[in-house]
Order: sequence, then C-alpha cells, then structure tokens
Amino acid sequence: MGKFSQIDSLPLEIINQYKSFATNVFDCAIQSQNNVYIIHGSGSEQENKEKLPHFGDSIMNRNYYTAPREMVHFHLNTTCGSIILSGLCRNTVIICNKINHVLMRQCTDSNIYIKKGTVSGVDVLNCHHIFIKMPYHNYTNIEYGENVHFEADADNTSQLSVIGSLDITSNGCPLPVNPFTSVIITRNGIFHRGHGMSVKPYICKY
Repeated sequence: MGKFSQIDSLPLEIINQYKSFATNVFDCAIQSQNNVYIIHGSGSEQENKEKLPHFGDSIMNRNYYTAPREMVHFHLNTTCGSIILSGLCRNTVIICNKINHVLMRQCTDSNIYIKKGTVSGVDVLNCHHIFIKMPYHNYTNIEYGENVHFEADADNTSQLSVIGSLDITSNGCPLPVNPFTSVIITRNGIFHRGHGMSVKPYICKY
C-alpha cells in the first residue's frame, strides 16, 4: 500500500511523463493491430476462405486467400505491419520489405523469403516441410514443426527457440533437437529450458 501512495507524492510533470509513455505504448499497440494482414491458404481453418479477396498487388483488406501452388509478393510501406500465414499449402511467399513480425501456422510444403528481415521476429507453429530465408534474424521460434529449414545470419544477440520439433536445420546444419526437447540456441551454445546450464556449444553455421 505504501508503494502506491508514493505515486501521489511525485511532481506533476513526472506523472504526466508516465501518462505520456503509457499513451504512446497504447497507440503503438492499436497501430500494430490495425496493420495485421492474414493470408489464408487451402489448409486454413477460416470458414469460406475461398470467398475472401484473392491476394493481389493492392493491399486494401486484412484477410486474403491464396490457392495452392500460387506465389505471393507482399509489400508494405511501413515496418509496423505484421503478417500471419495460415494454412498455406505448396505456396511461395516473398515479403519484399522489412516488417514487424511474421507468424506461420499449420503451413505445409511452402517457401518463405523475407527480403529485409523483421523487427520482432518469426514464429513457426505446427508447420511441416517449410523453407524460410531472411538476411538476418533476431528471434525465431519454431514449435511443433517438422522438416523446417531456416537460413539467416545471426550475431551474439540472435536466438533460435525450438520446442517439440523434428528435423530442423539452420543454414544447412541439422540441429540436435527432437519432439521431446525444448531449447534456445545462441552463438554461445544450446540452452535447455528449465535448466541453468548449457550443453557444449554446437559448432555449425548458425
């Protein structure tokens, strides 16, 4: 209770600074929500997905459909945009500019090229036979995937999280993971979740 009462004793300009910061965070969150684009493939759980606008050069909607084997070129004029790829099947997606975040879920036999990388990272959930390539990654998360091939340069701050996945490669190097492991891979080694120590650094092209 004493900690809360101390806020009232702060100078008015300090309180206003906190209010301004909170307002900026809220505005950024709203802006990000307004810039989420979803591309539904044939495996998406979205009802009547085939009736959604077909993805084309103009980005006027938030939900699109793309048929199997089609190639999609995605270009946004802002890095605040995020893309969800849901249920793609034998598609190739080329994201031409740097964006905030990419989420892939339940995609199969698809190739993703992120030409200028992401701000917040990439999440790959329940995907199979996927190839992802970007120039650099800061944080990439692969959960319950199989046969996911990932190519990107990494530095000392990059993290690759792999949970419950099989046949995962980074820059052509097979990673020592299986469906029973949950690890974070950095330049310093492989860290098992729930343990305070890492295994011997895994030497590869990661």
